[in-house]
Amino acid sequence: MIDDNHTVIGSPAFPRQVWDNHYFCDQDRFVFYYFISIPLLMLRDIALVKLNLQEVNKKEDEFIREVIADFWICCVSREASILGRKEVLSGKAKFGIVGDGKEVPQVALARSFHKGDWRSGYYRDQTWMFASGISSVEDFFAQLYADTANDPFSGGRQMNCHFATPVIDKNGNWLPQDNRYNVSADISSTGGQMARAVGIAQHQPGIVIMLNSEGKCK
Repeated sequence: MIDDNHTVIGSPAFPRQVWDNHYFCDQDRFVFYYFISIPLLMLRDIALVKLNLQEVNKKEDEFIREVIADFWICCVSREASILGRKEVLSGKAKFGIVGDGKEVPQVALARSFHKGDWRSGYYRDQTWMFASGISSVEDFFAQLYADTANDPFSGGRQMNCHFATPVIDKNGNWLPQDNRYNVSADISSTGGQMARAVGIAQHQPGIVIMLNSEGKCK
């Protein structure tokens, strides 16, 4: 027997005095307890264990997929850095800046970068931009080769790893900034992003993330 709260009568969750108030003889109680109540309790416990294991496995599977995806982004970013450096040293690209060595922290940073926030970074943030979906490998190399048709950030006018997102549309109307990732246009002068980050933070409701390097602190 199971009550309205899905509790098996005769289980520890069902008080003994309530059990005694039911009109069962001793033989009925014996039969119910050992042949009905205990098996039901066992089945219930087995079901709960399986449900908990399924929930744990689901969370573990999701976590594993996220780790593999992050690892893939790190590997792709590192290979892009290696190939980009080769292209510059072989003369196929005129100038290149790459962000190898910063893959893991930037993948983690991308998870804290939410829509409505702003980035005021510098020219080593390619992994962050890959992880956030703001840049692709094709975009990275289009900017490396100063491809005016395919560089989505500056139309080939800036060096590679200088990212930006538009704030106005083709008609000159302001775009909403609270439902998208926002990136202020990078500048080459070291430390220039610091003052810009302060200015953005004073006028934007979202969080402004500013990255720096040891070279700017000397």
